[in-house]
Amino acid sequence: REQLFQKIELSGPYVVLLPASAHDKKRWPENYFLQLGQKILEATKQKYKVIILAGKQDHFCSIFDSPT
Repeated sequence: REQLFQKIELSGPYVVLLPASAHDKKRWPENYFLQLGQKILEATKQKYKVIILAGKQDHFCSIFDSPT
């Protein structure tokens, strides 16, 4: 865990989002996570870092690649 934080230079406050779920019925729409991340950045005046966690099987991460 500490090696991961050092590798991605985590310091200061941050929020972690985990958009994936093994069950479709528990899965929130991908765009909601994008909107939530944007709202967090706006509300905290970018003082918080937003971290998105995903596994190998998660293919939704491309929605975070380009600004809207």
